[in-house]
Amino acid sequence: MEYTTAPLRKVISPKETLKNLPIGVEYEILAKDIKSNVLRSMKTQLEREFDMKFKVSEAGLVDRTKVTRLK
Repeated sequence: MEYTTAPLRKVISPKETLKNLPIGVEYEILAKDIKSNVLRSMKTQLEREFDMKFKVSEAGLVDRTKVTRLK
């Protein structure tokens, strides 16, 4: 799995940002760009609508969220 060093910034909307993530790459999204509760909500919508899979984690992070697109 690849890891990025730079945080990802919002493209157009949180939904479009998650849709445009490449599969298998872990990104860190700053809380000031997209809140974690919004990321989790968009994750659920995309999993229902487009059969995409995401891993969203805040473990050990203060002001950022890690997001990985699995499918």
